[in-house]
Amino acid sequence: MSNPAPLDDRANEVGAITPYCASLASKKYLLRAKVALEDSDYLDASCHCWCQKTRSALGPDRDVVGPADCRSDRTCWEPIR
Repeated sequence: MSNPAPLDDRANEVGAITPYCASLASKKYLLRAKVALEDSDYLDASCHCWCQKTRSALGPDRDVVGPADCRSDRTCWEPIR
């Protein structure tokens, strides 16, 4: 098991418990019973993720989604609290 992904300043300011956007989803994540703390909590062999807002592989800001992408530096990011 690797270390949990670090929170940046914006995520800390809003009280997020994980750096990932609340709208980030994947099959692996939806089968979990707890909050994702690492990229591997989202990624299975397919590495396919989607945004629950747009229901596609692009977020509301028209950029790709994924654990490495859906972080607090994006304008569409929403914290998991």
